[in-house]
Amino acid sequence: RAQVVADVRRFRIPLTTHVAAMLILSRASFCAIATERNVLCTVGTGKTSHPRPCQRVKKTKETTKHRDTPLYRGLVIYGSANPQAATSSPADPPSLYPQLWIAPFICPALVVLSVLSYSQALEQPLHGVPEVLACAAVPLFLHGAVPAIDILLGPCAPRPTSALKRDDAPQRFAPRQAAFFYNLLYVATSAWAYTAITAAPVRPLHLGLTLLSLMVTGAVGTAASHELIHAKNLALNLGGELHLAWSWFWPYTRAHMHHHLHVGTPEDHASTSPNETVWQFFPKYLGGAYAKAWSMEAAECARAGHSLWSPHNRMLWGLTAQLTITASVCSVLGPFGMLMHIGTGLGAILYLAIFDYCLHYGLYREKQPDGRYEPVTAHSSWNSFYPFENALLFNVIYHSDHHQVASKPGAMLGCPRGAPAFPAPASLVTLAALVPPLWRHLMDERAASANAEHKRTLA
Repeated sequence: RAQVVADVRRFRIPLTTHVAAMLILSRASFCAIATERNVLCTVGTGKTSHPRPCQRVKKTKETTKHRDTPLYRGLVIYGSANPQAATSSPADPPSLYPQLWIAPFICPALVVLSVLSYSQALEQPLHGVPEVLACAAVPLFLHGAVPAIDILLGPCAPRPTSALKRDDAPQRFAPRQAAFFYNLLYVATSAWAYTAITAAPVRPLHLGLTLLSLMVTGAVGTAASHELIHAKNLALNLGGELHLAWSWFWPYTRAHMHHHLHVGTPEDHASTSPNETVWQFFPKYLGGAYAKAWSMEAAECARAGHSLWSPHNRMLWGLTAQLTITASVCSVLGPFGMLMHIGTGLGAILYLAIFDYCLHYGLYREKQPDGRYEPVTAHSSWNSFYPFENALLFNVIYHSDHHQVASKPGAMLGCPRGAPAFPAPASLVTLAALVPPLWRHLMDERAASANAEHKRTLA
């Protein structure tokens, strides 16, 4: 233990350096948001279109609204597989993802600050309230700074959806690279965090807040995994499955496909009725994911004529991966490290469950006379138009478009005009869900209105 502490302290980071890095990341994200909002203000006006990122912009009264900065051009080129195609038009406005791909990586950086503060490994150790705030840096960022920035900037206008064509296939990999590398970074960061935390003296309050930071960062990783398991690329799929196995939720890779088929119906474990609280929803969500994944794999094995306990059952591989990772953590860090690993995984699943609860609350599809359920429409999911939190969660909160075309990358997602939206940033709405009376007051009437619009759309 003494040797581990010494090794951790060898990598002391001056507090001023860490704060400077956070300011640089925040400044880059804020500039990209401002650029995105200015672009969206001109989309659909018929006056200008966004220039290609590789072209020099002629400074005119209209084109200056785009703020074609080197930062913006570089991030668009990074985020697009085909920079020549990174143009916008009234039918296909620019996505948030290429401009703000850096936003999710703020969370692992803040986890490093939390862990170094907890283990007293900063060159200028923090004490008192500053230390408590540093340990809780990630939840404060997600539920404090993110909604504050989004409210300051205001919601963007609804983004038209873009068609996914066969010749767009190369673009399906590049916009998902950030999600892939985020998951790899999270696994490495959390393994380092477990080592540093087990080597430090136990302080219950600071430990709980530091683990909460790890949980929230893992929850952002589940959004990245959600993006990756929808990709038609084996490497990206494995990147998503690695994070889910690390978080004890590999069955999500299979159960989520069932969710897409049955969203808004009683058969869906991830949809909820207006009378169900988030605390009643979580056991159904967690148990339903494991049960649905097992039943789907069992059905596939039966159709192919394979034994349920054969290597063809992918659920066995997923459970084996979860147990192997946990056993490895236990062998290196002991029972305390194992409990910490399982606890942070369950916390990330809880965060994911709360978001899924909010995204599908009170929206339903009725069964038709032929026994099938009504088609999915833009009114089958809730959405958020706020730019920063969408970038932080890989645009998953443009949820209506995602459910209509599940294979579409987050960078291509839009939001149909008139689709139901949260009354505030989702990072605040999820906190309201923890207080059922407040949640019902905010959402029940809106859910009834969205269901009525769903009927009118079908009619």
